Amino acid sequence: MSLRGLAGAARSRSVRGGRWPTCLLLGVLLGGCARSQPPPASPAVGEDGAKRFTGLVVNVVDGDTLTVVREGSGRLVQLAGIDCPELQQAFGRQAKQHAVQLALKQEVTVTEEGPWREGLAGQVTLPDGRVLNRELVRAGFCWWARPYRGDDALPLLEAEAHTAQRGLWADPEPVPPWEWRKMKVKPRVRESQREN
Repeated sequence: MSLRGLAGAARSRSVRGGRWPTCLLLGVLLGGCARSQPPPASPAVGEDGAKRFTGLVVNVVDGDTLTVVREGSGRLVQLAGIDCPELQQAFGRQAKQHAVQLALKQEVTVTEEGPWREGLAGQVTLPDGRVLNRELVRAGFCWWARPYRGDDALPLLEAEAHTAQRGLWADPEPVPPWEWRKMKVKPRVRESQREN
């Protein structure tokens, strides 16, 4: 039976049996006709045992979060080992802009370091071989995430940026994002707990 014949049969049945047979039949027909993309291949495992994949940076969410597309599928990537100021925080927009300048629309290599609440955490290598995580620390647009131990260069780069007063280190008292987030979420105090 042709597609037109099946659709006609579904219409005649829908009059007798309600709308659900039509929806079911059309769903099966359309689902069977639609081409689905295969899931992205698993990341390649390097000699060092690390999982890596290459993809295109299509969005910079904030200074330390990117959307990387590979094989038609987008993944959120949290830059491992660093913590940039939040967008509403001092230097948050500058951190994002620096990440945009370095990575947006670039083919990058992501070295996975583990899951993250909304995607994965990893190190992002730019086409010229520089590591985006390190470049943001070097420019003074983030802190290395303590007690992260995955990249020994991060604390050294942070100290260098601090000494040179680059980026957020030009502020005499920059507020780390983890402290800023605590200040933004203040616990409610019950009436019985207030001091008189």
